[in-house]
Amino acid sequence: VTIFSATLRNGGSTSFYSLVGAFLYALAASFWTRQRFSYLSVDGGDLVVRIMMGRQRIPLSQVRRARVARLASKFSRPEKRRLLPRPRNHWLETDAVIVRLDSDTQDLVRLARLVGSRCLDGNDLVVPVADPAALVAEIEEHRPAPAPVAAAVVAAKRSRRRR
Repeated sequence: VTIFSATLRNGGSTSFYSLVGAFLYALAASFWTRQRFSYLSVDGGDLVVRIMMGRQRIPLSQVRRARVARLASKFSRPEKRRLLPRPRNHWLETDAVIVRLDSDTQDLVRLARLVGSRCLDGNDLVVPVADPAALVAEIEEHRPAPAPVAAAVVAAKRSRRRR
């Protein structure tokens, strides 16, 4: 716009168009930066959540389970559905990684500040990613094996059922 300002007759509107153009360019640059530098990945024994400059590491020992599901499974209620951007039907058909976390309250509060209320539903981290099946496989591969259940606990459960 500033290049062609000589062709415009009114000089006052040229500065307005220059300001609007600079604002739109800055907005597009921020969207591109957010898309480029936001991800969910596995690094060693941690699940790394990175949004722009913020980063949080979640130990894979605190991950109860990870699965692939459509966003419609988590956003089926009307009060949750209004959190989705428009067009909502497009987003409901998107596959996402749903990670059930077993962490304390401070970690969940920090994670909610980082990803937003849209991506954290209770203890579930819901993130649409490019290849959700590969990410879930990587999480399951690096996640430590669950602790074996003690034989006494299993025997106590069996004896309760028989009574």
